[in-house]
Amino acid sequence: MAEPSAVGTEYQRLASGIKSAIITGELSPGDRLVENDLAEQYRVSRGTVREALRLLASQDLVETVRGRTGGTFVARIDPERISDYLRTSVGVLLTHDSIVLSDLVEVRQVIEPFAAALAAARHEPGPVEQLRALQVSATSPQRDEMNWEWHRAVLRLSGNPLLPALALPVYELLITRFDRRTGRRGHWRRIEREHEHITTLIEAGDSRGAEAAMREHLQAVHLTYLDLAASSGEVAN
Repeated sequence: MAEPSAVGTEYQRLASGIKSAIITGELSPGDRLVENDLAEQYRVSRGTVREALRLLASQDLVETVRGRTGGTFVARIDPERISDYLRTSVGVLLTHDSIVLSDLVEVRQVIEPFAAALAAARHEPGPVEQLRALQVSATSPQRDEMNWEWHRAVLRLSGNPLLPALALPVYELLITRFDRRTGRRGHWRRIEREHEHITTLIEAGDSRGAEAAMREHLQAVHLTYLDLAASSGEVAN
């Protein structure tokens, strides 16, 4: 197992060594971490081991299971945990002006067109029912919720679980800052047409077309966000 770092207190150094072993794959999800074994291996007290494990648990890297067959184990990381962490951290940065609205817009413009390309490439040509079911209607009172779910569906269809984990916190922060439900009918008609077009390209397996159409769609949508930010006095860049 990795040697503890020379930086920090004894339990922090031990936690750093165990974290390195998890990151490099020396320790795998589900592996049991025994206090006595770790204390002997690293020549530290069991109290130091317990403090190190508490620190790793706070980072969601290990988890403790109660009961006769319980103990402390290397955690299985769910992409949802990544999303939760990013949502909180990016939200704090946005509040304190460490990042601005245009930064969120740029991140989304990188991830979602690529997700649309993967969705088209990995989808067997034919109807994509979940996208059709979420097709936005400009006259529907649920149009904003359907818009959000449609974008989530495209991210899921990419087949890469990291893409939703990275993109969804950014999207959620954007939609919590602006109320688009009362947007102009023309804005929603454009979204309806563009979602339909992108869905058709994904169904046809047109990877390049889906990527280009999603990029163009997001550029138009994000101009709306930036206009809303300007009208509300929020810093956009």
